[in-house]
Amino acid sequence: MAKPRSNAVRILVVDDEPAILSLYQETLQPQSNPNHFDLTLCSQAEEALDAFRTAVEEGKPFAVTFLDLRMPPGPDGIWLAERIRALDPYTEIVMVTGYSDTSATPDKIASRVPPTDKLLYLQKPFHNLEIQHFAASLSTKWLGEIELRKIRNDLEGRIEQRTIELIKLNEQLKQDIARRESAEAEVQSTLNKLRSAMGGVVQAMALTVERRDPYTAGHQRRVSD
Repeated sequence: MAKPRSNAVRILVVDDEPAILSLYQETLQPQSNPNHFDLTLCSQAEEALDAFRTAVEEGKPFAVTFLDLRMPPGPDGIWLAERIRALDPYTEIVMVTGYSDTSATPDKIASRVPPTDKLLYLQKPFHNLEIQHFAASLSTKWLGEIELRKIRNDLEGRIEQRTIELIKLNEQLKQDIARRESAEAEVQSTLNKLRSAMGGVVQAMALTVERRDPYTAGHQRRVSD
């Protein structure tokens, strides 16, 4: 396998033919610009799966994966694609097929390796310009989706934070209303007690006057009433 390079989009290529791997190497890591892509080459599915798993665990995932459909004597490309997709739902997978691969139709492959918007096909024999186009466009798409996920996650975080703040504010308002209602009830209770106390004072005064002046007693009782 080629040694991974930092600061470049990572691409995994899996093919059992050394000549095909050399074509990928010459196309995606030319001497004129060897650092444009971080290229990893594998000849068998198990080897590629180990490399892919390590990349995910290290937080350095592959943006694009080119998989040959047939890689004897080991598992085929569909077997590998299923396991790659289980490890990383975002990598762009390109299934490379030959004219003889009639048993594995795009529909059958898509049913086993969703989603369809991250699964493309390249038929052998292919031109190096096709490889360049796939690698460039899919890596750009992959990078763009990373930025979109960051923006979405940031917005979701802000919305969640704002929701928490609004819930706290609502609870505070409820508590303020409850305290105000309690205070109003206390004031009303105090007023009622004052009215009752004042009524008792007036009645007591009336009785006192009645004892002193029977002539005005009736008038005082009417006032107290």
